[in-house]
Amino acid sequence: MTRLLVVDDEDQNRCLLQTLLTAYGYEVTAATDGGEAIDLARANPPDLIITDILMPGMDGFTLCREWKKDEQLQQIPFVFYTATYTDPKDEDFALSLGAERFLVKPQEPDVLVAIVKEITDDHRANRLGAAANTLEEEAVYFKKYNARLIRKLEDKLVQLETTNRALCEESARRQETEMELRKSEERFRTLVSNIPGIVFRCHVQPPWRVEFVTDAALQLSGYSAEDFMQGELQGLADIILPEDFAEVARAVSEGVASHQPHAMEFRIRTAKGDVRWVAEQGRAVFDKDGNALWLDGVIWDVTLRREAQDKLRRSEERFKALFEQSGDYMLVLDTDSGDVPVIVDANEAACHIHGYTRGELVGMPISKIECDFDLHANEVRNRQVMAGEVSHFETTHRRKDGTTFPVEVTAKLVRLSGRPPVIFSVERDITEWRLSAAERERLISAIEQAAEMVVIADTEGTIQYVNPAFEQITGYSREEVIGQNPRILQSGKHDSEFYQQMWDRLTAGQTWAGHLVNRKKDGTLYEEEATISPVRDASGGIVNYVAVKRDVTREVELETQLRQAQKMEAIGHLAGGVAHDFNNVLQAMLGHTEFAMEEAAPDSTLYDDLTQVKKGAEHAASLTRQLLAFSRQQVLQPRDVDLNELLGGLLKMVRRLIGEDIQLEFVRGAGLATVHADPGQLEQVVLNLCVNARDAMPRGGKLTIETGQVTLTESYCEAHLWAKPGPWALLTVSDAGTGMDAETQQRLFEPFFTTKEAGKGTGLGLATVYGIVKQHGGLIHVYSEVGSGTVFKVYLPTVERPAHEVGQLEKRPVIGGSETILVAEDNREIRALAARILEKAGYTVLLAADGKEAVEVFRNRAREISLVLLDVIMPKEGGRSSCNEIKEVKPDIHVLFSSGYGGSDVYDRFSLNHGEHFIQKPYEPKRLLQKVREILDSPPSH
Repeated sequence: MTRLLVVDDEDQNRCLLQTLLTAYGYEVTAATDGGEAIDLARANPPDLIITDILMPGMDGFTLCREWKKDEQLQQIPFVFYTATYTDPKDEDFALSLGAERFLVKPQEPDVLVAIVKEITDDHRANRLGAAANTLEEEAVYFKKYNARLIRKLEDKLVQLETTNRALCEESARRQETEMELRKSEERFRTLVSNIPGIVFRCHVQPPWRVEFVTDAALQLSGYSAEDFMQGELQGLADIILPEDFAEVARAVSEGVASHQPHAMEFRIRTAKGDVRWVAEQGRAVFDKDGNALWLDGVIWDVTLRREAQDKLRRSEERFKALFEQSGDYMLVLDTDSGDVPVIVDANEAACHIHGYTRGELVGMPISKIECDFDLHANEVRNRQVMAGEVSHFETTHRRKDGTTFPVEVTAKLVRLSGRPPVIFSVERDITEWRLSAAERERLISAIEQAAEMVVIADTEGTIQYVNPAFEQITGYSREEVIGQNPRILQSGKHDSEFYQQMWDRLTAGQTWAGHLVNRKKDGTLYEEEATISPVRDASGGIVNYVAVKRDVTREVELETQLRQAQKMEAIGHLAGGVAHDFNNVLQAMLGHTEFAMEEAAPDSTLYDDLTQVKKGAEHAASLTRQLLAFSRQQVLQPRDVDLNELLGGLLKMVRRLIGEDIQLEFVRGAGLATVHADPGQLEQVVLNLCVNARDAMPRGGKLTIETGQVTLTESYCEAHLWAKPGPWALLTVSDAGTGMDAETQQRLFEPFFTTKEAGKGTGLGLATVYGIVKQHGGLIHVYSEVGSGTVFKVYLPTVERPAHEVGQLEKRPVIGGSETILVAEDNREIRALAARILEKAGYTVLLAADGKEAVEVFRNRAREISLVLLDVIMPKEGGRSSCNEIKEVKPDIHVLFSSGYGGSDVYDRFSLNHGEHFIQKPYEPKRLLQKVREILDSPPSH
């Protein structure tokens, strides 16, 4: 029997190849990498080796080098079989190493087996030929070998004759087509050569490989036509900026799908690295059958126009924001309205201070709101402003209610393009300035009573004043710090360069604002936001520095927690969305695989292959359930549970799970309140935490599970920002394992994050725990230090009710029925699959593609329908809404909801009422039939 050695690190690929070759009578040995393959071959040399290239440890290329250097193995044929290295250069390199063949995955099974047979036969023939010691033996050998070659040549000749006839016919057809194309291309090239910009023809799919482009491409992109068509560029996609690529692809795809032209603007990167804005217009070229052949278009450089537009837009936005949001009162006055200027615009602050609406102020002469308006003074100011100078004066304005207030006015002429010039007047209420003495006194009082710390220092940085808030926060008294330098607060968290930059900015007369970590008198650290400003005298010289500081220690902690919560929430939404779409795919895979397995013989290779497909789909479904648990988007089935009773029944499974080298201790808490929770989900939490603890103790140790009743107080929650006040049932899982550092703890509950080596975990265990606890309204906190073990504390809300006994679900046989069932499902494949499952079991099935159609079908045939299967989320009308309308027609109708995820509709607004049931997608046909039969055999709901 011919012996083969298969090398592949992917279990599924290796298993598939091994099964295929074994079925054709070969003896197959398998290895997961090059090192293992060398060891197996030296122990029992094969007749042929087939290997993947990309593998951990020793890859395929290295394996080939070692193989051909080994005197024992170098004569054995070596075949590469890869799906990664598919470039012709890769094949040349592989053959240069001594490999007999280079095959690209996937190959048809018959083709692959034929290639294996050809290589092994040739190798065996070569060995026999080399071993022939007499002329007679050589004659026999060559006679057999020549006969085999003649048969191969005859078969090949027949194939070549058939192919030649087909090529001749095809050549005649193409000659006519090519003549027409040449004429068309000549007309096309003549037409486009005079069009400015890049005229191109490319494939209709990314990367839009270019088949034709004008010489204008060199001027705009820096690339030549050859670069686009046969150079380093794969296509137009290579020069489009990544952030614009999706929009371009969408526009092109929509144009192709609708047979309509498209137009857009996007950015490209030239050969010199410059970014240019371009406008593009194009449309697809179709054949007579409506198949898209090419994409023709023209590209223009619009960089200068876009830059001008952006500059103008930014300028207008800045001016508008300044005008509308400024706290100063701003008026725009007409210069062409006679002796008295007229208001042509006013910002919100001006309207507010004067008590008028903008509509009332616009068109009003300035003399109506300016109490001491003087024509002569106004004329002088106007001449000053019209000469380009800035006019600065004080006056008094009158509000709509008759009250007056003093203002300081700064007026300047503004010339607008294409419009008459206007006077831009900025006014400031100086009532408070005129009462500055009293204000200074109030200011001192405010500083003394402010919650922010205020520090005043001289030009050398020596402290001259601190307010009471400083004393309260830092622990230093005023007497202890006056005369000292602020460096007494330094924590050592900032380097000397940090303080030097601060001091350089202050001595240059600029304000410094930033974040500081300082140390209190008792040694504890605190964080503050500080603004330090220079104080100038009348001559403009700096005489003091004033610092206003705010203790933000608690805010920083809260912000850190908020960012973490937002990150987890965002990841949860993403995970839930992915799981939803994936569940629909898995539903179709599982259902159709079940049907195929029913048709296949149980002892056939096809049945085994389908079994592997089913296992893979079930594993994927398990992963999506964990993602749904993390994202809190699964439908819970809560009950009133005694936590001690639940854990007591779970201990036997935990002991089997953690192994004999780990000591398990369960400490039951006394007086434990009832928790309202899904028992299966709580068991999942405990099992995942125990598995995590087991993996942290590879050499054994102690695992402790403990329950208790705690009440978190307001003061405790102020010191521990993750906590919430109130009574809680506490579940504690602690181990004596390796522990974790702070960085690992920050990412502990993220999905797919794991510290385990490749292949040892999915990274979903603790993410699932986090999602389940949060969906139950609970808290989870972890404490760990490297080398000192880990403690997980799970806090669950309690209820004042006795717990129900938790038991195992009864498994019922799969039987069908003759009832009529209405199936409402917007996914066409899932709808057809559900109908096929139910009809095969004997049921009559009515179908609806959305909630509205389901209600309409039910109203017409309510008398014969026994059960309604509703998808939770459907277009036009969702499952809950359509269920309510259906129950108005027939209140006791049986209802079964299904969903691929709990999404916003399920999690936020959806809950099961009495007599309603739920099945999670993807479901196996047997599970659906069991659920349907269970519901139909139960009493009607009311």
